[in-house]
Amino acid sequence: MKKALLLIVTLAVISGCATKSQLNLGLSQDFYTHKEIVVGVYMTELPKTDTHIVGAHCLLCYAVATGANSSLTKQMKTLNSEDLEGLDQKVVDLIVSKGISAKIIETEIIINELKQFDSKEDNFARRDFRSFKDKLNIDKLVVIDLNMLGAYRAYNGYFPQGGPMGAVIGSAYTIDLKTNRYELYEKIDFKISPDGTWDEPPAFPGVSNSFFQAIELTKERILQLF
Repeated sequence: MKKALLLIVTLAVISGCATKSQLNLGLSQDFYTHKEIVVGVYMTELPKTDTHIVGAHCLLCYAVATGANSSLTKQMKTLNSEDLEGLDQKVVDLIVSKGISAKIIETEIIINELKQFDSKEDNFARRDFRSFKDKLNIDKLVVIDLNMLGAYRAYNGYFPQGGPMGAVIGSAYTIDLKTNRYELYEKIDFKISPDGTWDEPPAFPGVSNSFFQAIELTKERILQLF
């Protein structure tokens, strides 16, 4: 009984210490007031389109779900995301049009390999981006990080929770490189259900079209942020 109670307490402590999810944060009101700054815009490499199975946690569940969606996956992998290419340049152009110097960052930034940044205050990046201020000669860094493209399908174990949706998932944020504080943070999470019947192999036009709709909504939203 004591061991069970200790386990419950331990789990409660771990849960309480879990890192809070970053909430959406609108662009800082003074972003465009400091005309002397330079803004860098960096877009991570776009992932390949695929079918993403979420919620089939056990290995056998996942294998069954993957097999059941193999035809859809084959189609998803033929789709391209070229309409998202050049989004970083559009953000640069938008910022420049409002009187601030901006440029695309070509240098690869491996975000997960940056040092951890510890702060008890809200709205600070969990990775330390501050070194890029001098390395890249910029004051603010805009990051467009889209990490899931294609079809999204939710499962509960072996059982699908509805049909697949066209999806673009990721985030967009701006960091003040002097403080490592977010001046903008937006979760990108567009999941679009197909119109009508989705299960139309081999081309799955409904799911394919919903994916391209998600791309358009993503482009529009990111540009609206600035």
